[in-house]
Amino acid sequence: MQREVIEVKNPARKLFKYVEKKSFAKMCAANLLAKDDPKSAADDLFNMMERSITDDSLEKQETTKEFIVLIIQIVNDIDKNYADEVTKYYLDKTVKQYMGF
Repeated sequence: MQREVIEVKNPARKLFKYVEKKSFAKMCAANLLAKDDPKSAADDLFNMMERSITDDSLEKQETTKEFIVLIIQIVNDIDKNYADEVTKYYLDKTVKQYMGF
């Protein structure tokens, strides 16, 4: 079995340069759960995607989107209600940002 490894460019994560994708997603999910604040967690995910939209190619944007989905799936496996709240805030912020509602 070959593991997918991603390069981590976020300066806050400079302790390691390469890490297995699923392990990194688990660390991100743990960080969101530790916040115990779905709105703040949603803001973090939204900002991650916004940085990708601003800085990355379409291919990397798709990778970021898939990574965010993986993080939410992991959070959902641990705490479905929290994942639902994070998703609700994320979608609300996206609609406000891009639809003007």
